[in-house]
Amino acid sequence: MMELDSLKSLLFVPGSKPERFLKAFSFKASGVILDLEDAVDEDSKELARNHIKAFARDNKALQFFVRINSIKSRFYQDDLKLLDSIKPSLLGVMLSKAQSKKEIEALDFKVIALIETALGISNLKKLARAKNLLALSFGSLDLALDLGLEKGRGKDLMLEFCQAKLVVQSRVNNLPSPLNGVYANFKDLEGLASECEVAKSMGFGGALCIHPSQVEVINKAFNPSPKVLAWAREILELAKLHNNAVFNYKGEMIDLPVILRAKSIVTKAL
Repeated sequence: MMELDSLKSLLFVPGSKPERFLKAFSFKASGVILDLEDAVDEDSKELARNHIKAFARDNKALQFFVRINSIKSRFYQDDLKLLDSIKPSLLGVMLSKAQSKKEIEALDFKVIALIETALGISNLKKLARAKNLLALSFGSLDLALDLGLEKGRGKDLMLEFCQAKLVVQSRVNNLPSPLNGVYANFKDLEGLASECEVAKSMGFGGALCIHPSQVEVINKAFNPSPKVLAWAREILELAKLHNNAVFNYKGEMIDLPVILRAKSIVTKAL
């Protein structure tokens, strides 16, 4: 299993496009998500499941995530049957429109919960305590629709309010930093970089992406700067010399929380 703290970019690939599966692993994303939900129309769901099953059978050395349809969807049960048949290939499952702790714990897999409804935000405090939860991720597009938000500063404020909740609950429950949602205009790489910088400053650890061109931008944005990385490595070296006890570094007292932060920074740079 990969280090969850090193998750920066997760690349969606439509389950109905098997010709893209193998290539997706060449773009240096932190992980690949084979998608059974929004990227696949209703008439292609069964075919997409078959494609994923065949890919898992023929590529046993590769592991990936699968985004399944929400528990309220008529496709949910068939998605579960697929997951059971490809367990060795799964890094985890992304649950669409996750809204409760019960929904997450009903899955016999590690789960990335995609928070994209008002109810999911409302239940976040309990949901984040699910025993099999890997991480939280933010579904800004569907959430904006569910809340009836209109373009403007008010929409931005509401989404930032919801993002903050994911960051706080991730920290309180010792989860990895949450993943920001997709940036829909995959041709606007400057806009993506700007959004990632804001998300990083809020405490997000990475982002979801819908196009290979977005991977490098996201990885760069969420990687620690050379200056910060050098600081973290020096702190860890000094911590070894002091047996992880409190020590002085350039006039600053370095204790366990700072050492753990340094460790997290180095991990994210991997």
